[in-house]
Amino acid sequence: MKKRRLQKTQSWLEMLMLVVGIVVINALSSLYYKRIDLTQEKRYTLSETSRKLASKIEEKLYFKLYLDGEMSAKFKQLRNEIRDMAYEFREASGGKMEIEVADPLKDKEKKEVAGILESFAERGIEPVRDVDMEDGDETRIKYLVPGAECIYRGKTVGMRFFQYDVSTDIESNIKKSIDNIEYELANALRQCVTEKAKKIVVADGSGEMIDARVGSFANELGRYYQLEALHLNVADPECARPRSEERRVGKECVS
Repeated sequence: MKKRRLQKTQSWLEMLMLVVGIVVINALSSLYYKRIDLTQEKRYTLSETSRKLASKIEEKLYFKLYLDGEMSAKFKQLRNEIRDMAYEFREASGGKMEIEVADPLKDKEKKEVAGILESFAERGIEPVRDVDMEDGDETRIKYLVPGAECIYRGKTVGMRFFQYDVSTDIESNIKKSIDNIEYELANALRQCVTEKAKKIVVADGSGEMIDARVGSFANELGRYYQLEALHLNVADPECARPRSEERRVGKECVS
């Protein structure tokens, strides 16, 4: 009788120790993240450039991913890959990144959704329609926001993790997006930690400064550099003086 009681007590203690062990492991895993990369090409290992960028974070950086909620399996894969890559950057930063994953459309009325989607589009994060076939005979369509924002020292930088190429299928687009995750995150970090952007001069001698022909190119450069325009009009010495503009220079020099 006594032996049976001891065995029962021991069983309860072993179960209690198992529960405590699980709780401790879960608590530690929320503080420390490590993903073992078994792929031959090391696709889940941060490059040295990305690690150096992450190490330049000096104070808390907030990373907010807006891809969450109900979605198809293919976009869930994209979300999980973005989240895991963000954890890799957080580890490389010494824990200075705070990560949040949220659905900006959760519990929103239809009339509110349109305004929210438009707001993201204006910030360079294009929403997408997720078309999912349920049970083979039912189609569910939902808008998703496959993007994120980094907030650092009062600066907000947006990221777009999915760009749809009509020439390929959705699976290929998802794969391409997954392959570009580290690039997008590293670019955002570079914009956050760069205190003083270098100057680049865009020269044009056709009678116009920065027009529609090079507008998108200039806008992209403007994300990383301080852009200036130079009109090469040798008849007017004043035109050789660069004039700073943010995106488009509408004023021309008179020959």
